[in-house]
Amino acid sequence: MPHDVVICGGGLAGLTLALQVRRRCPSASVVVIERVRRPLPEACHKVGESTVEIGGRYLGKILGFHDYLRSEHFIKNGLRFFAGHPSSPIAERSEMGPRESPTVPAYQLDRGRLENDLRARCEEEGIELREGWGVRDVTLGEPHVVEVVQTRSDAPPEKLEARWVIDATGRRRLLAKKLGLHRDIPRQASSAWFRVGERVKIDQMVPEGEAGWHDRDIDKNRWLSTVHLCGTGYWIWMIALKTGHTSIGLVAENADHAFTDYSTEASIRAWLREHEPALAARLEGVELEDFVAMKDYRYDATRVLSKDRWALVGESGLFIDPMYSPGTDLIALANCFTTELVADDLGGALDPERVDALDAFYRDWATLLARTMVLGSRVFGAPEVLGAKLHWDFFYYWAFMCPYFFAGTWTLPAKEHERFHAMLHRFTELNERAQRTLQAWAELAPSDPTLPFVGLPAIATTLSDLHLALKMDRSADETYAAMESTVAWGEELVVELMLRGLRRAGPERAAEYVRAIGVDWSLPETRFDADEATPRDRRKLLGKAIRDMERSIGKNAADGGPTLRELWQVARR
Repeated sequence: MPHDVVICGGGLAGLTLALQVRRRCPSASVVVIERVRRPLPEACHKVGESTVEIGGRYLGKILGFHDYLRSEHFIKNGLRFFAGHPSSPIAERSEMGPRESPTVPAYQLDRGRLENDLRARCEEEGIELREGWGVRDVTLGEPHVVEVVQTRSDAPPEKLEARWVIDATGRRRLLAKKLGLHRDIPRQASSAWFRVGERVKIDQMVPEGEAGWHDRDIDKNRWLSTVHLCGTGYWIWMIALKTGHTSIGLVAENADHAFTDYSTEASIRAWLREHEPALAARLEGVELEDFVAMKDYRYDATRVLSKDRWALVGESGLFIDPMYSPGTDLIALANCFTTELVADDLGGALDPERVDALDAFYRDWATLLARTMVLGSRVFGAPEVLGAKLHWDFFYYWAFMCPYFFAGTWTLPAKEHERFHAMLHRFTELNERAQRTLQAWAELAPSDPTLPFVGLPAIATTLSDLHLALKMDRSADETYAAMESTVAWGEELVVELMLRGLRRAGPERAAEYVRAIGVDWSLPETRFDADEATPRDRRKLLGKAIRDMERSIGKNAADGGPTLRELWQVARR
């Protein structure tokens, strides 16, 4: 007798999808096949420990695990970045992050503990969990046939029939490879990571005599952030786990840092001594609990959802980059889309147009992320540019991505969903201009590294208001109306980013800077007027989004050099 859903892979994506489908379709027969048996090791099972708001919403509210996550894992204190000259003392580098704990929760996850508990929950809810079984092959058809084999036995393979087959095998990418769905991402990056069996805090790397630096952390909870140590073309994560371990990893663009320079435990220690000596010193004599290195981790897919009743979720479909911790966001989106389609089908109403629409939306969402992240760390060595990038990247995430997900907009019929796909394209176009600008600014325009602290989000600004608005329950119509307002702010912010880089480029490089951006810009005269006005009139001429950006990352005001109007005229000659 065919099962309704067979999920190949019992990691975070597969287990959460099984629970979501089971709850949406209580009578559905759901099977999860997973090679690795329990108990899974805590702390050193998998990376992907950090979530942000969408992943937090998915795990906490949609799956109902908020209380469990509070007790067994950490509520995180946002994303925190330290930028500047890599080998300089931590206290002399620019710090960018929240001044106080965010009110919209995200979590630092011990993946081993979480997946042990998710497996138990699946069994409690009547999901068949085949531990110690591997998927040998899948034959797509009516029904699909999944050939499985016990991993510790010479017993012959078994064949399971399935109405839906879901690939959650991670980087094995069973269906993507079988169906030829792989698509390259041209610019590659690599990574290495490890866990240590003690708490490694950023505060421990700064002498106690740096009282001003320590006093900035009023609640003494910097260590609950996902901490990033940043330099040109690389960043390092530090994530505290509830077990007392710390997850530490290096992510580097291949164009800037050779994989062989950090692909072993000995070489990564040497790499840290050169680039991040404070962290290297803190880890001196500390045993690594594990070590993994991965070359060329980025890949894409030409399809993830099919009217032929298969889907790719988690890393079985695509993986862009860990910057900003989007992995659980992508799991959330793919799982919610897949659950909708399974429910439609089991209810006798699977619409091929809706399948195609959700598939295209998901891949366009990933394209937006790729443009933000691929080579995004090239600006990490310029603190002023990084502050501007973080402001923009947080803005569009809280203005479009989070509201879309928090409102459950994917549940709309295909025709009603179209306007949100069109809005995604509008934000994507703005983001293309923003990322071009940021990269040109970092490469061509000298920047001021003296930014001791940048509060992101700054309190009582459009950015913090967008974050707080995520706590509101909004209908699809209300969500779309809010997006119409915020996309207009986005247009103002992108122009402001360009003008900040223009100021730094100066008359000598203004034309080269504008050519590097490669966009036909239309600039409002009022922005030039504001640059030449008195402080009082300047405030009246600037929009609220720009004024709030200045409150966050500093003013883009004339300092005795050419005005923005004069620089623009030079650039356009």
